[in-house]
Amino acid sequence: MLDERLRALTEVISEGFMEVRDGCIAVANAQLARAAGRADTSLQGMKLGDLLCEEDEGLPRPEAPGTLECALQTSDGRSRSVICRRVWSEQDSEGWIVDDVTDRRDVERELLRAGQDLARTNRELEAAKDLQRKERDEREELLSLVSHELRTPLTVIGGYTRLLLSEDVGPINAEQRRFLEESRKASQRLGGFISNLFDASRVERHAEVLEITNEPIGPVIEHVAEMFQPLFNEKSLGLTLDLETEDRVRFDPFRVEQILTNLLGNTLKHVPAGGQVDVTLRNYTQSRDGRSFVEIAVEDNGPGIADEERDRVFERYVQLGDRERRDGLGLGLAICRRLVEAHGGQIRLSKPPGGGARFAFTLPVAGSLPTTSEET
Repeated sequence: MLDERLRALTEVISEGFMEVRDGCIAVANAQLARAAGRADTSLQGMKLGDLLCEEDEGLPRPEAPGTLECALQTSDGRSRSVICRRVWSEQDSEGWIVDDVTDRRDVERELLRAGQDLARTNRELEAAKDLQRKERDEREELLSLVSHELRTPLTVIGGYTRLLLSEDVGPINAEQRRFLEESRKASQRLGGFISNLFDASRVERHAEVLEITNEPIGPVIEHVAEMFQPLFNEKSLGLTLDLETEDRVRFDPFRVEQILTNLLGNTLKHVPAGGQVDVTLRNYTQSRDGRSFVEIAVEDNGPGIADEERDRVFERYVQLGDRERRDGLGLGLAICRRLVEAHGGQIRLSKPPGGGARFAFTLPVAGSLPTTSEET
């Protein structure tokens, strides 16, 4: 039996303790009794099998391992996980520390479940990403195919329209000329739509190839404005240019023309008759690192864009404004952003003091940026 000093020690430790003799509990401390939900002295004389249930490692016996895990039966019929550690073994007596690890095991099971849930979520996420990549590739292939297949018949239609308008194959009357002019304009709009489809597939793959020149950009801006002037006149829109700088700029003329065409085309769609559109060219210094840029801005006094929608205008397939006035796929501004960034510049939208919208993009001055691999 336990002497008084050992008995006192077992009462102050945090774990349960029991002395086992002939398969019965000879002594148990208060901690073990509380874990079992019983009175302090109720465990004395109890058969070990009535208090503990075997698991894989058996019950505390002389032939058992020095440390094993089993289940403690409580007075209300529940069970708690305990680890039993032998502290001594004599011919007729064994002392065991009984550590209640139920909470620890519950946490471990929760962690295991959480790990399994996380692994399952990761698998589902990867599957969703694979599906998204597959759908994106299919969409890009379709965009590229459709744009290529439409270009040939549209070229034929445009060619015959120009031939008829030239009257090389015979005279036409005023009404016929009006019909052909409308057909020509529709073909041009469809051509722009097809170009956006084709460029969208390139944007998805980040496949731009820039043919860089180092020259003043003013003539390119003037050329695009000249192309749009008849369309602006037709809608009674004012179009003015204010080109302050003649610095040489690093840019791809065709791509910058495409950017300006998209921006001016948007003003034609959204600015009401009698409105005004201003195109400006200024020197611009990136304060972050002191590099030299020019800024090209297209500003109008139209209805503008709502504050909550400004962050979305450069996303693909986003169309703003009245639904009945939408006639594209919402790709133009996304293409503009990608082309500007390929040049090393930035594009942004702001609201002028008088209302409307101001789209401005920057391009590097010649010699201010290193050559990139996107150039040819």
